[in-house]
Amino acid sequence: MTALSRRHALAAVLLITTSNALAPAVGSVSSATRTLTVIGTVHTPSAVQRAEVRAVIDAAQPDAVVVELDAERLETLWDRSRDATPAYGAELAEAVRSARARGALVVLGDAIKPVRAVVEAAPFLDLERIARGARLLAGATAAPPGVARERLDVAAALASDPRKAAPLALSVLLAVVGAAVAAAPAESLPGPAAALLDALAAVAVVFSLRVADVLLLARDDVLSENALRALEMGAAVKTGALERFTFDFSRRPADLPADLPGGDAEPFLTLRSPLKAGERRRVNLFEPRWLAMLDAIGVDAGSSFNTVHAVNRCYVAEDGRVSADVVVDPRACRVATVERVEEGRRPVSGDRRLAVWLVGGEAREARDLRPAPGGRGYLVGATAAPLAEAAPSPRDASAPVHVVAVVGLVHANPILARCAARGLRSARERGEVDGEVMRAIRERERAARLVDLPWSDYDREQGG
Repeated sequence: MTALSRRHALAAVLLITTSNALAPAVGSVSSATRTLTVIGTVHTPSAVQRAEVRAVIDAAQPDAVVVELDAERLETLWDRSRDATPAYGAELAEAVRSARARGALVVLGDAIKPVRAVVEAAPFLDLERIARGARLLAGATAAPPGVARERLDVAAALASDPRKAAPLALSVLLAVVGAAVAAAPAESLPGPAAALLDALAAVAVVFSLRVADVLLLARDDVLSENALRALEMGAAVKTGALERFTFDFSRRPADLPADLPGGDAEPFLTLRSPLKAGERRRVNLFEPRWLAMLDAIGVDAGSSFNTVHAVNRCYVAEDGRVSADVVVDPRACRVATVERVEEGRRPVSGDRRLAVWLVGGEAREARDLRPAPGGRGYLVGATAAPLAEAAPSPRDASAPVHVVAVVGLVHANPILARCAARGLRSARERGEVDGEVMRAIRERERAARLVDLPWSDYDREQGG
């Protein structure tokens, strides 16, 4: 590989690294009934960014807010964001706080942990994915008729806060190193050194494409689908096809009532993916509210209880209590029969937990759902007569809905492009299966194996 070829290779690396690294503060995609506003931020401490996020959400008055977080990172950020000194990612916590203050749904849009995603990417040398990455990074997508897109403006973002150039620091460093390497004439280097530089340049291109695929493109896909899912959910909650509940409960077992509410109210276990007829699933439960509920039911082999699909969940913990915001599909309700119950302890804390093996039974429709009184932390209600195996609740796509997404600058324009190309319709509405659903299916299949999995290998809460 000549010095010129090395320059081309290193230029490709820099293009991949800096592609979409900067973007303006706000962009949007809209159709006749749906609007998606995307706020691009950098996750460095900045009071300016927090104010920008708050101002956009105040002005938009959205039905839902999507944030580039998962539940674990939200919990970590929530406490830090209350400090006087802004923390890394504080603008994301501010987005959650602003959404809650205005009664908007909060949708956690990210399911990718960056370091783990790169380490576990398999196979790493995936030529098909690398080619896809190159096409997406270099290509452009068109929106269907009736969908308008406004990209974020780079100059406006930098003018509002020059610190938004921080994501370029790594790129600038790579540019300096790359320029020094590429400038070295091949003839001035010993043969082995030139060959080593050639190999490093080739590896850098492949590595950069794969990392860009894992950390940028795959994440763009997840965030885009969750933004589209938020649009669908917002409309469905408005029309009553989905039901939303907000309630508080304690994390301390001593604070939770040890009995059921009484009367005709039946308890429901909310699940992150709907239980299917005949499906065998293992759920691992360690939250005190679920343990209290199952103890009150008297769960053992042969007993049964109701489950319902939690389409969206957001939990915020403060001062020992948890504030819950849960959206459920009342038609995705099913009786679960218990095959086996196993007591256990969490490895680090030693807290109690249960593994419960379930089998999906009759499909029913949940009626009169409501939070259980007394801060029990779960839903109660009644069930209608058994339903035929039918599609989930029909959702009226004509209800007007506005969603704000708060994401890193590197993701902002790609999300706008993807959502525009998909006509602001979720994977379910397009008749496809999105990545989040596939991930839930894989987790469910793994958890359903009726074998003794070590808790350290599958230490995951399955309740919603």
